[in-house]
Amino acid sequence: MSKTETIIANVVMNSVCSVFMVTPSDIRGLSRHSSIINARHAYVMLRNQLSSPTYTQIGSELNGRSHSTVISSLRKSSELIEQDNVFRLQCKTVMDQLAESDNVVVQTLARDTNRKGQADSVKGDTARKLMREFLNTFDGFIQGNSSAVVLKKLHGIREEAIDANLND
Repeated sequence: MSKTETIIANVVMNSVCSVFMVTPSDIRGLSRHSSIINARHAYVMLRNQLSSPTYTQIGSELNGRSHSTVISSLRKSSELIEQDNVFRLQCKTVMDQLAESDNVVVQTLARDTNRKGQADSVKGDTARKLMREFLNTFDGFIQGNSSAVVLKKLHGIREEAIDANLND
């Protein structure tokens, strides 16, 4: 692992530990206590988001865990982000700390990641809005609106989706 990757791993570990109130040895250890498991999931997710190390690298940072364990942790952290408001807030707090880090590399990576997350959020909001418009248009068709009106509305929705880059 490069010196830069080692520094990034250490800064992420320290930030996760301060926000989740655990120690690095807790995160690297075998404890199955939920607060420690959540901190471990957060570390894996944030470490992966910042610099995209290999799963094997992340596993070795966690005392030799396998790449499949890291993949499982990434899956679980995605679920937690969606379902657990406290976990989501804790991860956001860690990212905010990293964006204000004294380490310029970590600071830049965190800020870029935050910007990408905000762009993805806007893209998701736009997609949901267009889906609602599509469903309303479809309902209109079912209720007997003319085909010409429906096609015109669908064409408009399609153009908005293209303009918003929702086709990738």
